[in-house]
Amino acid sequence: MSDFRQDSRVETAIRPRPMRLEFPHDTEALGIPGQPQDRHGLTGASPILLYLEPYLIQVMKRAKPSSAGLALPKHMEAFKPQEAYHFKQQARSNQMLAEIGYEGVRELARHTKGEHTGLLDKKTLRFNVAYGDGFDAFTAVVITG
Repeated sequence: MSDFRQDSRVETAIRPRPMRLEFPHDTEALGIPGQPQDRHGLTGASPILLYLEPYLIQVMKRAKPSSAGLALPKHMEAFKPQEAYHFKQQARSNQMLAEIGYEGVRELARHTKGEHTGLLDKKTLRFNVAYGDGFDAFTAVVITG
């Protein structure tokens, strides 16, 4: 088992993969087939999540110099393109929501972008890394149910 010290044998479990989710314009909201109870949560979260991915990428860029001697830079480099793919999908879902009549999607996304920029500008690197790690842990729990 790796303890994240520099080790050429450490492989990253993150495999960046492009995603191309479908967002049909004849839908009323985002959702997972067979899970209608999650529809409103996904629809409501979409504008909030749009600028989380670029924020996480910036946090990793700022944290990379502090991770010298660890295997983390390899994980960070693999994580960044995955977050970029997520950003593209969030942007597409937000566009679809705005087009089908959800008001305030763009404004909420812009507000959230400002909030994340504020965290980068006003909080310590330690805070930002912990915030990103906490969000990652939270999403793992949400996804696994």
